[in-house]
Amino acid sequence: MIHSKGKRYRTRSLFKKNIPQKRNRKNITNKKNIQKRDKISISIDSSVKKDLPSKWYFGKTATILSVNKNNASIVVRKTIKNKIFRKILYLDYNHINVLKELRTINNNIHANNIKDNYITYKL
Repeated sequence: MIHSKGKRYRTRSLFKKNIPQKRNRKNITNKKNIQKRDKISISIDSSVKKDLPSKWYFGKTATILSVNKNNASIVVRKTIKNKIFRKILYLDYNHINVLKELRTINNNIHANNIKDNYITYKL
């Protein structure tokens, strides 16, 4: 019999949950907190089968293109043999974690740029 290599092949350690994660089953991120052009990390929730991405995307950072009622479309950069491809994925909100540090950094950079522009124009 041939050894099969399906979608969840070698994902036992990736999809394993800790005891606190098992207790908090309804760990859904707020849709209101997710905005367009936010940086996110993909963490696959094994208890949700809907819109399940491939294991290759686990732990990757991506940017959000659009936010819908049930899922979000994101862009991931994938490198294959020194070539960079942009892949568009549609993920359920259970598989998304927002990187709050990057959001605050981007807001600070934007605020600093506005201050710098104001100072240069004022002089």
